[in-house]
Amino acid sequence: MARFTALSALLLLPVITAEILTPPYFNLATGKKITATATCGDEGPELYCKLVGANADHDERVIQGQVCDICNMTNDAKKHPPEYAVDGMETWWQSPPLSRGMKYNEVNLTIDLGQIIVKCRIEM
Repeated sequence: MARFTALSALLLLPVITAEILTPPYFNLATGKKITATATCGDEGPELYCKLVGANADHDERVIQGQVCDICNMTNDAKKHPPEYAVDGMETWWQSPPLSRGMKYNEVNLTIDLGQIIVKCRIEM
């Protein structure tokens, strides 16, 4: 009769390694139609200011401690359309400033994923 010890029991167990399962990252919104109910600069050039903590670029100005710039949909360097929200670049979508009116306190950004529509509600 074979002798069964704790050591031999450990040797019979399958080897279990600690692995972290990380699913691949992909952006569902890439290449999808994205729209906004309003965008900074869509009615002509207008001033907007970034949140605190932003650094000013050479063509931006600091107004009362806020980093501000002009958005303009007719100028490629100054436009911030909805598709910039998910383009994977360092560009961004910019909502209209509240100086345009309190109705812009709530703006909808819609991404059409084909069968599912995701709506984001932006409140200032």
